[in-house]
Amino acid sequence: MKKKSFYILLFIVTILNIMPSAAYADVGPKPSIEIDFKGLENKRYYVTLLSEVELTGPYHVPDYLNVQGNGNAEVEDETFWQKFLTYQDEDGFYFLQYYKDCTATNEFVWGYRPPPRFKILIYFPEYDCLLVSEEAYKR
Repeated sequence: MKKKSFYILLFIVTILNIMPSAAYADVGPKPSIEIDFKGLENKRYYVTLLSEVELTGPYHVPDYLNVQGNGNAEVEDETFWQKFLTYQDEDGFYFLQYYKDCTATNEFVWGYRPPPRFKILIYFPEYDCLLVSEEAYKR
């Protein structure tokens, strides 16, 4: 009886190992955007990307009638946030509520679901000035 139980158990284990099973994996490099700024080492500035589409991943065009917060956890100074919100691009690109203070790192990274086509928008609070790239780039 023990020998029969052993062979049945061995048969079941073998069948389970042989049977194909579905494997779900999220592999491969993901699109991301990394921009290094040169010559702005002693300047305070905020950077965002303007998107050709209204939605990419969790980022979307804000509801201008009821803006309660923003895509980032905390906003120290609402001035730049309002500048990004009210900016109207002449080519119809959108602010998707994702931005970074690049003062310390001189680097902007959009690592999760960046827009496929974008313009770069920079705000300098010291000069109350917005700069936008003339052309659109592909990620």
